[in-house]
Amino acid sequence: MTGFEFDSPPSPGTNRSAAITDCSTCGGDRFVTVRLRSPQQTQWMKDHGITPARDRFHEEVAPCPACGQAIDVSYYVEGKPFRPMDPAQVREAISR
Repeated sequence: MTGFEFDSPPSPGTNRSAAITDCSTCGGDRFVTVRLRSPQQTQWMKDHGITPARDRFHEEVAPCPACGQAIDVSYYVEGKPFRPMDPAQVREAISR
């Protein structure tokens, strides 16, 4: 026994309260990938002898400029507040 009991299987990670959309830009995901960045070696990684894999990338995503503009997304990256690009910048990034 793991200490967690479920009457039904866990959710597959969908937002069931969000209305389904048929967006040609994001395919209904409401987010688009705007860039890929190479992982950087942090001081903690250096202290522990960990070298980041240079053949793997982090996806940076932003709300879809067509259907996700009302989504307020902000988060922290290495302790610093981060806000995604505005819709015009997202359109430019995904056109590349």
